[in-house]
Amino acid sequence: AAYEPVIPFSTTITAGVLNLQALGQPLDERVAHRPELISSLLNKSLGEKLEALDFAAIALHEQGPFKTSRGKKVFLLTGADAASPDQIAAIIQGLRRKPADIYRCILTEGYGENMRPLEVYDL
Repeated sequence: AAYEPVIPFSTTITAGVLNLQALGQPLDERVAHRPELISSLLNKSLGEKLEALDFAAIALHEQGPFKTSRGKKVFLLTGADAASPDQIAAIIQGLRRKPADIYRCILTEGYGENMRPLEVYDL
């Protein structure tokens, strides 16, 4: 919906979160909330495999995770064990290719209270 996500006015940092376990997976409801919107945003058909540069494209798109953001933007990539160093490098290069105000990209592994940062990229 146009009003999603709802961001409080007092917010100083907004985190956009994508899970790298979706890399190489078909674009469908198992790997994406509202896959039809992601399909349109990426100009990909439902069922096409998600590639590394798709993650950067989603983060940078005006209808992506930062569409109603406030404050500094931090892009959180979870599930680092699912991506190769080359795939991660491609995402970071993709984020740096287009001027945007995403402040940092944080690569993490683990889940919940066991999540920990592996690498922090200043963009």
